[in-house]
Amino acid sequence: MRVRSALFLSAAVIAATLIPIGALASVPTPTVQAASTPATVAPVHLDAKAVAAAAAPAPTRSRTFSGGYLQGTLRTKLSAEAFSSSVVGNLTGHTDGDVDVVAAYLDGSVHIWSARTGRQEFVIQTGSAIRASPALVRLRAGGGYMLLLANDAGTVYMYGWVNHQPHLVFRKSVPRSTHRPGIFGTPTLANLDNNGKMYVVVSSFDQHLYVWDLAGNNKKGFPYFAQDTIWSSPTVTKVDGDAYPRIIFGYDCGGSGAQTCYQKWHTHGGVLTSLRHDGSTAPGWPQLIPGQVVWSTPAVASLYGGTKKQIIVGTGLFYSNAGYATYVFDSSGHRLMTVPMHGRTFSSPAIGDVMGTGSGAPQIVIGDEFGHTDIIDGKGHRLVDVCTAKLNTCVMSHSSPIIGDLYGNGHQEVVAVGGNTFSIIDHTGRITNTVQIKETALGLAASPTLVNIDGKATLFFTLMAKSAGGNQAEVVSYTFPTRAGASAWPMFKGNTQRSGASGKVVPNA
Repeated sequence: MRVRSALFLSAAVIAATLIPIGALASVPTPTVQAASTPATVAPVHLDAKAVAAAAAPAPTRSRTFSGGYLQGTLRTKLSAEAFSSSVVGNLTGHTDGDVDVVAAYLDGSVHIWSARTGRQEFVIQTGSAIRASPALVRLRAGGGYMLLLANDAGTVYMYGWVNHQPHLVFRKSVPRSTHRPGIFGTPTLANLDNNGKMYVVVSSFDQHLYVWDLAGNNKKGFPYFAQDTIWSSPTVTKVDGDAYPRIIFGYDCGGSGAQTCYQKWHTHGGVLTSLRHDGSTAPGWPQLIPGQVVWSTPAVASLYGGTKKQIIVGTGLFYSNAGYATYVFDSSGHRLMTVPMHGRTFSSPAIGDVMGTGSGAPQIVIGDEFGHTDIIDGKGHRLVDVCTAKLNTCVMSHSSPIIGDLYGNGHQEVVAVGGNTFSIIDHTGRITNTVQIKETALGLAASPTLVNIDGKATLFFTLMAKSAGGNQAEVVSYTFPTRAGASAWPMFKGNTQRSGASGKVVPNA
């Protein structure tokens, strides 16, 4: 898609961008304090294949949402993992109780299906790979959903639906510079000034964190220059009684002598920071993550059952043999915990009371690159350590877990991905079910999404699917026999808006 300077585009441009389903057969190639090592309390070491299925019923595969072959070289060549997670909600204006399934792919396409029938409703071609997850956002409380997207060309789009037809209402590109403009992190929409005015918040490979109003103007005080690449998605939320939301994210520190991070700490690694709504850096920030970049998206929640919130984050995958940890900070930048892990933690944490303590204090659920999923309490105790996917061998995973009440019984379960399988971990730390999705290419990198569809808990997985004719865009769904209860962290970044913040159990969308 060629980027124009205009942000509000004509019906002709919209029509050229959206492809009617009847014309899919002729779709052209897209143009358009120092921490100490925490105590470990009798962790449960479990292997998915070694644990017999418990009483909890297994989900059944309910539907395959097919988007056809990927465009260009991606039809025959696998060059990257598909990190973008699906999102589900009433985007297009259904009046019959149906909702939409939205997924984005590495060929730059975005597919929208009916959740109830599987019929493909719209295809949007952006012209560049999409690794960020689509978000469903609202411009005002009670308003209809809009679709927020970002791609590897550094462009952010927002679509709204009027009378069941899409309208492109926002498009803005990262300024071209000597740095790569791509967007890996998932953007969000936020009311930063508490006055109802909404801003797009997005991080970029070009070393900047951007905040744009809906006319495409930089908010005063932004962009923030990190002086190195940003992979981490921004988390936007209020912390500890702040009047305004903060923007919290990680970035790289390559160790160049000209970088502020190197001048401050005289080493390389990653940085976690917290910005005020006016672009200034909050007191106590930024903070160093030694030895490893921060590609993980931070989560913000209260781990101790009070009003104060903590910031939980993993690391990244740039440096080998470093970053084998999960970190917890308070809102003032004090490092509260460094929890050792089996491998690097590119995974983004999910927060919820999985173990059912009843204290209102949730746990951290996070995976590492070697296929372990850990449940960690607020004191750094590793309560559960699960090896997913294969007997005696953990399978590499770059996916992030989710948390939800899959059976509607008041207990939170974890859904963790390893290789081309997903496992369900119950409130006792047992793997109750392991399900293989055989056709996925390069394994499952995208996090699952949990919603209720027609009264039943349903998981959605975005795939690059292998087939005899080439790689296809697919979403597959798995359904449970009962309705999901209120779920703590049912999708990547916690909610459809992709804010990255929770702190209490919230109902499914």
